[in-house]
Amino acid sequence: IIPTESFAEFVKHPLVKALYLTDVGFFPSAQHHYRERQEGIEECILIYCVSGKGFIEVEERVFEIAERNVFCIPANKKHRYFSSEENAWSIFWVHFKGETIDYYPVREIRIIDIVSENSNNRIMYFFELLFQVLERNYTIGNFIYLSQVLSLLLSEIYFREKGKNQNIQNVHLTKIIHFMYRNLNQKMTLEEIALEAQLSKS
Repeated sequence: IIPTESFAEFVKHPLVKALYLTDVGFFPSAQHHYRERQEGIEECILIYCVSGKGFIEVEERVFEIAERNVFCIPANKKHRYFSSEENAWSIFWVHFKGETIDYYPVREIRIIDIVSENSNNRIMYFFELLFQVLERNYTIGNFIYLSQVLSLLLSEIYFREKGKNQNIQNVHLTKIIHFMYRNLNQKMTLEEIALEAQLSKS
């Protein structure tokens, strides 16, 4: 738990007030884990399940959360969440707030699957960075760093293109742009570009 009240001046910094965390943690094999908040809380709560299973209820809807599922409980929403009795979940979580929250789709009440192994590794790494920095001094520099890592974490979850859902047309277009950029000093024919992209000329 970060005592943000004690560092109110830091939270006024433009790079911090945009997005900052108030709590972060890891709960392994969380048997009998249960939280309920009738009025919700001021922060958004992001939960990343790395193993086991649990349940999150928001707005009378119950979601079953399993390995590599991310769920964000929006601020000020009545909610409860709890671990499965048979297969207790292990979860990372972070509570956060800030002026740019609405630029992330954190108010969409849905499960996000982290399909890619690389994406999973990056998310785990971002949480590890948050823990490492919080073991050091509370300085304005560290507060800024935490905000930037949190931004990367949210961007990885919400904005980075997922391999399974990539728009094929965009993949081809990106490959062609890279090919043309590498060959700026040469004349290229449509046939060469089509061959590089493994597409027909049309």
